[in-house]
Amino acid sequence: MADNKKCDGPLILIVDDAYAMRRLIQTHLQEAGFQTLMAESAEDALRLAKVNRPALIVTDWMMPKVSGIHLMEMVRADPSLHATPIIICTAKGTRADVVEALKKGVSDFIRKPFNKEILLKKINQLLSAAAAPGALPGATPGTDAAPETVPPPGQENAGPGSGPQGSPP
Repeated sequence: MADNKKCDGPLILIVDDAYAMRRLIQTHLQEAGFQTLMAESAEDALRLAKVNRPALIVTDWMMPKVSGIHLMEMVRADPSLHATPIIICTAKGTRADVVEALKKGVSDFIRKPFNKEILLKKINQLLSAAAAPGALPGATPGTDAAPETVPPPGQENAGPGSGPQGSPP
């Protein structure tokens, strides 16, 4: 299932098997002026990404059949999509999960429940970094290297370049 609303900003692909979560993220992004496209599975998301070339993908980690991490691997393997920034939204948040996601090339992550302002900040940072000359897939905003640091305990939500997440929306 895919829903699209026209706005002026860059196109963001939202991938989550839970309709309520897709709509929540979509509402936050549209209020901020982003165009949105939604998919309920990684398979649908990959098809939509190949056709629509989103500026960024926000995906759930734990989905039936194909996980968000596997979706990210498929995006990174596609020459036409490999540089697309990807944010993983997840209820998983252990240090081992963060390390796994970073090693596999995630651009950033947010642990559910998340704060709208942090989501928008991370998206804007990644879009700015992606527009910079020489940007690499998965690069931390403001650098040309893939993220390799793990946030200190208690700041797993923050991701690269962010402070404490705050309270849920």
